[in-house]
Amino acid sequence: MSSLRAGSAVVEISPGKGVELAGYPHFPRHNTGVHDPLYAGCIALDDGRTRLAVVTMDLLFFSKKHVREVRQRLDRSGVIRGANVMFCCSHTHSGPWASGRLDLEALEKGLGQDGAYVSDLKERVYRLILDACGNLSDAALGMGVGVCGREKGVGGNRREPDGPADPSVSVLAVQDLSGAW
Repeated sequence: MSSLRAGSAVVEISPGKGVELAGYPHFPRHNTGVHDPLYAGCIALDDGRTRLAVVTMDLLFFSKKHVREVRQRLDRSGVIRGANVMFCCSHTHSGPWASGRLDLEALEKGLGQDGAYVSDLKERVYRLILDACGNLSDAALGMGVGVCGREKGVGGNRREPDGPADPSVSVLAVQDLSGAW
């Protein structure tokens, strides 16, 4: 019997048409449709003493203010401590603003993130975490290191193609007790 339980969940977070996309602040772009959907995923782990979760999002970044709001709501839920949830983003330059604006021109013009999108995003992320925590089952952890360097088109040194690069990729995997990843 495993002393570790794990659960996961995924939700689409693609913006609607017209929502401004982040990543190129001096070249405003608005969503004209979805080519590849954006997702948020969550893995929850529970060893019987501590429950934690990791949330990944296909966004440029997600503000500390939004993280704090989701964590406070999680604290009130009683399902997981907000402080035990880590948020990370893929840093895509083709997703919507979810952390305000950083460029001077936008600040001068009073531009910001799309409030309706961000409100919906926070709700989806909150529900995502609850869903991952709600489907815990016995699991085992595995880890390893793979190689994925410039020969694969990633992990190289783009300023010096033959310069130093680290091709190692650390992997942490969760497997259910039947052996499925």
